[in-house]
Amino acid sequence: MKQSFILFLFLVLLSTAKAQLSAPGSVTSLQTNYPSGTTNDPLFVFCASADYNTATLEVRNPFTSAASASWKKLNPSSGTFEYYTSTSAFTQTDRQTGLPSGLYQIEVSDGSSTVTYRAWVINNWIKTEATITDSDCDHFILNGSYTGADLSYIDPISHEKVAISADYNVSWKEGDAVVSHTLKTTIFSPPSENTTYNLTLTDKFGCNAKVSVVYNSLIPSADFTVSPAQGEAPLLVKFTNLSKNADRYTWTLYKDIDVIKTEAEKNSGKVDSVMQQFQTSNIEYKYENSGHYKVKLLAIKTNPDNLTCRDSLYLRSGFIVADTSWVEVPNVFTPNGDNVNDRFTIKTQSLKTFKVSIFNRWGRKLFSYENNNVSSSTETTAHGVWDGKIDGKYASPGVYFYVIEAIGRDNRSRKKTGFVHLFRDK
Repeated sequence: MKQSFILFLFLVLLSTAKAQLSAPGSVTSLQTNYPSGTTNDPLFVFCASADYNTATLEVRNPFTSAASASWKKLNPSSGTFEYYTSTSAFTQTDRQTGLPSGLYQIEVSDGSSTVTYRAWVINNWIKTEATITDSDCDHFILNGSYTGADLSYIDPISHEKVAISADYNVSWKEGDAVVSHTLKTTIFSPPSENTTYNLTLTDKFGCNAKVSVVYNSLIPSADFTVSPAQGEAPLLVKFTNLSKNADRYTWTLYKDIDVIKTEAEKNSGKVDSVMQQFQTSNIEYKYENSGHYKVKLLAIKTNPDNLTCRDSLYLRSGFIVADTSWVEVPNVFTPNGDNVNDRFTIKTQSLKTFKVSIFNRWGRKLFSYENNNVSSSTETTAHGVWDGKIDGKYASPGVYFYVIEAIGRDNRSRKKTGFVHLFRDK
């Protein structure tokens, strides 16, 4: 019974002693595990820097009167505690800041009694470095390295060194996106803009270090828009270059896909598919004939050491479409001066040549219209060919016969015949 009481009293005193010693600002508190089996000590970890100690210990006065404190620090070589500092009189707490890493012994006395406390502090720091190597047109390598604080303590009896693992977590980020969790990582398909990569190392205690490195891009990025992408031939298309980080360009305009297929069939698969090339930033091109046309932009960047990088892009929508030719003819018009349907208007699309002849019921040609170079959007959309007059005089109301002969930009012959009714009454 007596032995049990003594053990209980020792545990209470030990708990009280620990409660009297604290480590404000520490991120972790551990317990040592001395190999010699001697009584273990509390250990406090602080996030610090290589040139600035943040470790702090604070001892509370266990007495009812003023006390003094003698601070000693373990000398790992000799195994003895040596004087560090002292406080002559304090009533509540005595705090020491900026402590170097080590084991501290604090003796608090009121003149008649002395209470002793011990604790380890470790100023935990990490230093990181980052570089970029092996940069070319296809990839580059992010290289991270680090040094850190000595995370260890000494058994005060056996003088054995006990290491504490840091368990570092590695994170490479581009903006908010994580790109790797390893110190050395290869980035394929590099960005076409100068880009900052951030390396963060965090240990299991929550201490971390950050460093950034800038990738100076060697890579162009091809991009462009077209306007319009579809319309009737002849179709004038504006190509706007939106490429990044390039100093030279090559536009390749390909032949109509049906023409390419036809030539390939005739020549056992061998075909020159290129219609024309340009080496300027922006271009305009008029597609004279109907068809479906591919477009490619090659962006080029010349870097130091004769390293030339390229990127290409085909038109995202697939093809420039110059529409197929057609002719649409009304069956009635009313040339009565009310500005509504006053002309015999023929709608067409993608024509090269266009001819209209008007006949009366006995086959006599009364009027003709011909355009052998249909090129403007107005002419190729609506041809107001006849105003209902013959030699300046109003033609009689009735039925007239028309013959239309046209050749499309797709080289197809378009011929239409039929009747149109002329009404003059309002």
